[in-house]
Amino acid sequence: RGNVRNLSQVVGRLRNADVLALDVAGPLEARSEGTVSMKPLLAVLSEMRTAARSEVRVKLSTPDMVGLQMRLALLPAIATTPARRRQKKLLSKPVAVLCRNAIRKNWKKVAKQGRHLDRLTEEERHELRKKLKELRYTIECCASLYRTKQVSRFLVRLQKLQELFGYLNDVAMARNLTQVKAATEAAGPELDRAIGYV
Repeated sequence: RGNVRNLSQVVGRLRNADVLALDVAGPLEARSEGTVSMKPLLAVLSEMRTAARSEVRVKLSTPDMVGLQMRLALLPAIATTPARRRQKKLLSKPVAVLCRNAIRKNWKKVAKQGRHLDRLTEEERHELRKKLKELRYTIECCASLYRTKQVSRFLVRLQKLQELFGYLNDVAMARNLTQVKAATEAAGPELDRAIGYV
């Protein structure tokens, strides 16, 4: 567990750097032409992404991670007998039942967290966004069992919700740009203006 948690933190830093560069600052480059140069900020973010990728590569090559990868690859072969029985029982159910149960389970998770939408923290909103994505993938996987028109309408609405939560996540991520400034030696008025523009 500790290895997975540590890896997720390292990969999280890479994801954050990618979001800042590709989803927050990058799209503003064309819009800011003539007013603010985003090049200093994009250069700093590019360095951050390169450093984060290197950190992930190093982490994945440690003996602990290699061992974890091997255990995960062997998991089906070393699964306990009770786990195999549960899997066999689950797979003996009709696909429609499995899909209905999976959709219901994911829907309940989304609905439960969505009840208190106005009180969610940034991290909780991000978690809700991930649960919406799981729900969408489940529905897409099971779509052939339901009427196309209804599924399509629901997926369009779900996609809009995901986009809204994605935007809110990007706004929250933009606040991290002040930390970017503190972590770089490339500080200067152009970088300040680009961060302020974002």
